[in-house]
Amino acid sequence: MVRCSRFGPEQPISAGSQIGFLHFLLITEDEVRLGARNAESPFSQEGNTAMKTSQNKILKAAGAVMSYTVGIRNYIHKHPELRWTEDRTLSYIKERFLNMTSSEQFAGAVSFKEAEGGLWIDFIFDPDFDQILFRADVDALPIQEETGLTFASWNPGVSHACGHDMHTAMLLGAMRAIASGAVQPVHNLRFVFQRAEENPGSAPRPESGGKVLVEEGVLEGISHVYGLHIRADKPAGVFMSRGGPMMANSDRLKVEIFCTGGHVKDPHIGSNTIDIGVRICQELEGFALRTLGPNEPVSLVPAIFQSGTASNIRPNRAELWFAVRNMLSEGARRAFHCELRDRIEYIVGGYKGAHSTVTYVYGHPALINEERSFRYVSSLLSEATYSVTEAERSFGGEDFAYYLQKVPGSFWYIGAENPDMPGGHHTATFNPREEEMEKGVAFWLLLATSTPSHFPF
Repeated sequence: MVRCSRFGPEQPISAGSQIGFLHFLLITEDEVRLGARNAESPFSQEGNTAMKTSQNKILKAAGAVMSYTVGIRNYIHKHPELRWTEDRTLSYIKERFLNMTSSEQFAGAVSFKEAEGGLWIDFIFDPDFDQILFRADVDALPIQEETGLTFASWNPGVSHACGHDMHTAMLLGAMRAIASGAVQPVHNLRFVFQRAEENPGSAPRPESGGKVLVEEGVLEGISHVYGLHIRADKPAGVFMSRGGPMMANSDRLKVEIFCTGGHVKDPHIGSNTIDIGVRICQELEGFALRTLGPNEPVSLVPAIFQSGTASNIRPNRAELWFAVRNMLSEGARRAFHCELRDRIEYIVGGYKGAHSTVTYVYGHPALINEERSFRYVSSLLSEATYSVTEAERSFGGEDFAYYLQKVPGSFWYIGAENPDMPGGHHTATFNPREEEMEKGVAFWLLLATSTPSHFPF
């Protein structure tokens, strides 16, 4: 016998999520398979304590989908796509979630939206529940893979060298466990598969996928947001995060210098852009300290210096790029940019016939976790007997920061150091320990089946 849910096609989930609305068979009499529930009101808030899935059951559910999760990772790893070109990847994800929700006894209603910034999928269990958001990024990097894996990239010059294939696989694995009824969420869920996290400001479109999705309304109706990132350079199986600022504004500074140039026999006539560029690099070495003081972490690193074509010509043009990383607030970040521009223009102005163009390329904003969310998730993971440590602040960039600017939540790392192939992030031999994905799936299931009210915050 099958009982029907109160959710029906006539009751849309939310405005803006109408694309591809699906409705499925819900709760069967097989309460063993689907888990014990209150028959009269299976998803009532009053039943949260009874519904809360035991941690042993969650760990078992994560293990049960591990083969599926590994298969997903291997396929996506084999078919990487660069930022804003991830159509095949998103189509594959859509196919997988449609298969799981149509073939399982899924206890809820589902909708999905194909937005410019990616794909989001809603699992709705009770309209009185809050809705939380889980996000995975899907784009790859322009790096030729040299791992020798049997599922290595088939796309020359492109590979998943930052773990986004694993992020996607872990989130799909958690979706499958939930769709099968192995665990019973106490929230409505939004699963986000986002384009274009890497390399903001570059072609074919400068915006990041996270920024675009936030502008497209992915956070509407969301109470909390969570993200998870593999770290191949950290001890395997250890979860890491911190309250407050954790990752940096990831900006870039482009300096174009123009002057008269000329023959090397006439060093006294006009100017040389290499001289000017070297002076800029020297002047900026202590600029952050002098401008912001000793307590503000700032990285101002020269990354590109292009000038000159022959040994007997003083060049008349140069291009410099600096990486600018800091954890300044938005107002202070823009003020620092103005200070940099003014200083560079002052230096160039001291050379005869020289002028410059300074372009500041804004990358991801600083990632700032909510303190309460960090403490909550730390307690949740520790209670599940996982190792948790406080992460160090990093000058890395991450566009999950756009989500956290609008909605409380936290971003987490899971260590997956692989002694057999110790390639770091953004390298040709990057290959984290695949076994740690099981803990990543459990991370999502724990969040889906718990609430902060379970902990004394």
